Amino acid sequence: MGADVVLDHLTRMAHAVEDGWAAAWASLGAVPAIPPTLVDDTAACLRVCTPDMPEMLLNIVMRYTAAGLAPVSAADVERVIAPYRQHRLPFQWWLSLGTEPAGLREQLRALGLRSWGGATSMTLPLAGWQPRYPPPAAGTAFCLAAAERDGEDAVSVICDVFFLPREATAR
Repeated sequence: MGADVVLDHLTRMAHAVEDGWAAAWASLGAVPAIPPTLVDDTAACLRVCTPDMPEMLLNIVMRYTAAGLAPVSAADVERVIAPYRQHRLPFQWWLSLGTEPAGLREQLRALGLRSWGGATSMTLPLAGWQPRYPPPAAGTAFCLAAAERDGEDAVSVICDVFFLPREATAR
């Protein structure tokens, strides 16, 4: 398999992963919480903004595409981040290395935005995948959360393990 074919396959897989995450974040718009999460899911980008919640998990830009062939301008970026500026919110802007529109990375850097965490994206084709898990410890049972308290306990464990803010994660 040639390098171009492998790179194209990895790019498709990265977009599939991003689409899955974008769908999860877009669903926050349907959560009946105060303050409400405002979701703009357009052809240009997915923008999730939660006023009065200064948490980057609830304020994010994904799937940004530029209009036309011109490089992304400062004005283009400012239009996208206007709600975050209006509400004085921290936010994150997801980029897939090498697939972002021309000029976007430079405009984000000009605003002072930098890569954070250095997370490496990994993908796995799931067609035909047969996961193998070790057997659970004796006395362990897996089931769906049957009561609201079960779900709250699960969120608590997730927050403790991954050092996440409870209110944002519970949403």
